[in-house]
Amino acid sequence: MQQLTDIFLSRHTLYTEFDYDFEMISIISSQRDYRICWLINRALNIDLCRNTDLLISNSRKKTESLHNLYFYEDEINLLRYYLVTNKSSGIYLIPELKQADYFMLLKGDAAATLVDETAHLLENSPGIEKIFKSEPLTLRSKENLIFDLHYS
Repeated sequence: MQQLTDIFLSRHTLYTEFDYDFEMISIISSQRDYRICWLINRALNIDLCRNTDLLISNSRKKTESLHNLYFYEDEINLLRYYLVTNKSSGIYLIPELKQADYFMLLKGDAAATLVDETAHLLENSPGIEKIFKSEPLTLRSKENLIFDLHYS
């Protein structure tokens, strides 16, 4: 009977591993988010539009932050573009990359093949000081990059 009781009282930990199936470009720029969005739209010939802000809650620090989020879906290349601000009210979306002001995420089958071309087009845009590709799997706060959009 003791063995059966031990089975019911034992603790189990569930580990969740997310699929980081996107490419990530970090952007350094002193421009406001709507201006960067406009520059990116011109450079890539896309139409990023403002979406619902990304709410990040940190229960350990008891903080919440809203990060501006822009979205565009390229139905021809089956690619989704996301642009999100890194800093909001002094709180970073990805604290390990404090030097980055914005993150562009490319999701879809063509993301891996188009990320280099996208990065090249962005680095030549006026108003963008520097860009660099980032690897989400190496980030401690990578869970903040897992979100889903509700289309309106």
